[in-house]
Amino acid sequence: MATISWLLFAFKQCEPGLGASVMYNLLYNKPQKLMLLAGCGTVYNSCRSRKMWNLIVLCYGASSPALSDRSRFPTLFRTHPSATVHNPTRIKLMKNSIGHEWPFYNKPKKFYIGK
Repeated sequence: MATISWLLFAFKQCEPGLGASVMYNLLYNKPQKLMLLAGCGTVYNSCRSRKMWNLIVLCYGASSPALSDRSRFPTLFRTHPSATVHNPTRIKLMKNSIGHEWPFYNKPKKFYIGK
């Protein structure tokens, strides 16, 4: 907890150099840090940089199927399932209710499939 207090103190001093120095020391020294991220585009880039920062990444809203690749994201853990996990249920529901009309609402969403 003392390291977090020191980081907050450094950023409140309006000294970008001091803040960057404290952040660098926190990232590259033990203990290993945990990063908590939401479900947005920054998750993908943060997960790719985790090797350099020695981070464990926990996401509570990221659903991109690309993030399921454990060879690319070995330290990523998420509480939200992949976007493709509900597809079999949707298909069974539609097959079992033949003769019904199904309205579909779609919100375009950018999935990260980076290399």
